[in-house]
Amino acid sequence: MASKRQGSMKSVIISGMMLSVVLLGLSLVPRGWFWLFFIICFLMGINLAYIDTQLISVLQTTIPKDLQGRVFATMFTLIKAMNPVGLIILGMIGEMVPVIWLFLISPSISLVVYFLLIKFTKMMHYDENTGNEELNTNEIDLMDDTEFRISNIPKEELKTLVE
Repeated sequence: MASKRQGSMKSVIISGMMLSVVLLGLSLVPRGWFWLFFIICFLMGINLAYIDTQLISVLQTTIPKDLQGRVFATMFTLIKAMNPVGLIILGMIGEMVPVIWLFLISPSISLVVYFLLIKFTKMMHYDENTGNEELNTNEIDLMDDTEFRISNIPKEELKTLVE
């Protein structure tokens, strides 16, 4: 029996789009309306926590256990390394153009990327093809060895369990 997937790529993509819309909302807050800015930032923080939880859940269910440490270490190192790089680049751009333009252009580019991701990739249907259904003996012969390493059950033992 395959384990039920806890996270979904569809929810990660939709939440990312919502985050972009929230960031666009930050650019529309009138000067002096600190509480509205605070509420939008609070919603953005909740959305980021949801995205992180869903993404980690999807990655944990798809990456073999023996590779998870390396994959997560590399991923989080790159993410943390990009924070200062992005701040430096946007800081220099912010000196040349009004900052409001950065709040308008960055989420707009992000929304375009999400729409392209939905339109030209299979990411929205990723979960439909990755083990949400029950295993039967016909499917076992079609699987490769990496899918068996995820469940930590040898192929022969799995066949006897299903029969």
